[in-house]
Amino acid sequence: MAAFVELSAGSEPVSALDALVAEAGIVAGVDAALLAELAERAQAPGFARAELQIAAGVPATRGLAGCIELAFEQGLAPGRMSDDGHMDFFERGLLKAVTIEQIVARVVPPEPGQAGYTVTGEVLPAQSGTAAKLLLGAGVVADTEGVVRARHGGVVLYRAGEALDVVAQHVHRGAVDLHTGHLDMQGSLSVKGDVERLLRVSATGDLEVLGSVSGGSLRAGGSIRVSGSVRGGDDARVIAGHDATLKSCEAADVTAFGSLRVQEAVNSQLSGQQVLVTGRLRGGSALAERTLVVKEAGTSSGMATLLRAGEPLDVPDLEGVQRAVMMQKLRRMAERGGVRDAFGRRGSGRAKGGRLGRLNAELSAEEQQERAEHAARRAELARTAVIELGVLYPGVELRIGSASLQFEQVVRGLRYSLSPETGQLVAERTLA
Repeated sequence: MAAFVELSAGSEPVSALDALVAEAGIVAGVDAALLAELAERAQAPGFARAELQIAAGVPATRGLAGCIELAFEQGLAPGRMSDDGHMDFFERGLLKAVTIEQIVARVVPPEPGQAGYTVTGEVLPAQSGTAAKLLLGAGVVADTEGVVRARHGGVVLYRAGEALDVVAQHVHRGAVDLHTGHLDMQGSLSVKGDVERLLRVSATGDLEVLGSVSGGSLRAGGSIRVSGSVRGGDDARVIAGHDATLKSCEAADVTAFGSLRVQEAVNSQLSGQQVLVTGRLRGGSALAERTLVVKEAGTSSGMATLLRAGEPLDVPDLEGVQRAVMMQKLRRMAERGGVRDAFGRRGSGRAKGGRLGRLNAELSAEEQQERAEHAARRAELARTAVIELGVLYPGVELRIGSASLQFEQVVRGLRYSLSPETGQLVAERTLA
């Protein structure tokens, strides 16, 4: 990589040094100015001897190693700032949820490096940087530029320096607690533990909890199954887009837009298209759009229990809640006689052309249409709704449509429906 020359008194002139360098095969990296200077120094009086470097090669360089640039934050977050400015310490982001085609990462290729050479002109090849090692799973795909996208919705599974994937089904091995924070899944999720108070587990697909739920909330676009008990409290709810199956629940609010099946329920609010209580229903209420079947309703002590059928399910979505809040705000403002705070000026809500007046009129028309549709739906459901009972104790009330019955004695093995002629509840004996 370097060439040296040894000079002594009376050495050859520079032209001769050039020839000697060339004869030695040194053709690259020669410092001609230094060579000439040395030749002159060798002719100076008093010069004795010197050994100096006159040429140097250039080493090959290694390029920068490739790397993985992740499009999500690893690990747990301390919380997340909410829209109203407070820190929600339950939003810890344990599951990295992504949607279809969302960018997950970028594979940055290694740089090629630069070639070098020796003083004899031999080329030293460049050393490319080390490529990042990453095995891509079936749930992701990389384009020609190294951008990695999700093939489908799900959560990211990443092992640093090893593998990256997006899965639509995930198993959380443990409890959902203050350490994990809320779990939000794009796809189906199985929780092998309990869901603790104030914690939320949501999935766009099916949701399974192999433990119990104590004051936590479950929401699923598909079905929900809970192996243990469900205890309500605070604003905890269980909402399934399809079916829901529970072992038992107490003071819980459970809604299934398909079938709801529960063994035991105490002081709970149950709602579903079909509701089946295979054991005892004590206190609270059960509402079914079409069919409500209860093996044992109420208690011998007369605990108030409400059974309803033929009622449309009513679970407002986020937009519905926001609309209701806006309507309430507008009504309160109208009662105060102005809209200054909301619209920057003060004026009567009934004033001709007033913005509040127009909004109230639009909301009122929307409300009227919704109420009319709800009433038509309710009448349709009531005509075919059925409540079937194994044993019914005093204190239980039945309702189908606007018809109702309250019981003061034990009733066994009856099925109730709405008579189209009288509009009253009629009973028939079941085989049970």
